[in-house]
Amino acid sequence: PSVAVASVLARDAFLKEWKHMEIVFSYPIPKGASGLVDNAFGVLKNRYGEGEVSKYVKKFFSNYKKRS
Repeated sequence: PSVAVASVLARDAFLKEWKHMEIVFSYPIPKGASGLVDNAFGVLKNRYGEGEVSKYVKKFFSNYKKRS
């Protein structure tokens, strides 16, 4: 039971942080590894610069490597 509670709390924290990130960038950011994610990264990188956007991305993922 405690693992399930921890999982629910972690998911809640993740979703709140995701919403905060969308507010910071004024842009809806898709989840996952689709072309939509690649496009959103490109838009945000052009708008805010790679330095600012890279604070929020997993740099070892292929999406980042393709667009950097």
